[in-house]
Amino acid sequence: MIRRRKEPGDVKSRFYETIEARGVKYVKATPSMILSGSLIGERVYFRDRVSQKPRVVTRRKNPLLGTPEQEFYTIIKTEKGITIGFPSVALVRMGEEISVYGLQSDEKQVVADIIEGEEMVFEIQD
Repeated sequence: MIRRRKEPGDVKSRFYETIEARGVKYVKATPSMILSGSLIGERVYFRDRVSQKPRVVTRRKNPLLGTPEQEFYTIIKTEKGITIGFPSVALVRMGEEISVYGLQSDEKQVVADIIEGEEMVFEIQD
């Protein structure tokens, strides 16, 4: 369940509204806030539309390199120019509006913990 609320004692909530998902606080951001780089290193929540076909990259099992099983990574580009990385498979369509919860790693990239599509929710469990 996702709860939306402001935390009066939290430093971030003095400036930004926060959203809580799975017990983790995310700053509610717009794509322009993410592109400005002001939230690098922060957990962010935003909505945007998928602009290109998502790309799923697979790394094969290789015991010599220490990869015990196959690994998947999904790369999604949005209309506003943000690249979303998701360390698993996320089946979203081009043109679909998505909600993303994740960590902003640089000016144009967010590593997602949760992606909510129109029909499915994709989530990484700790």
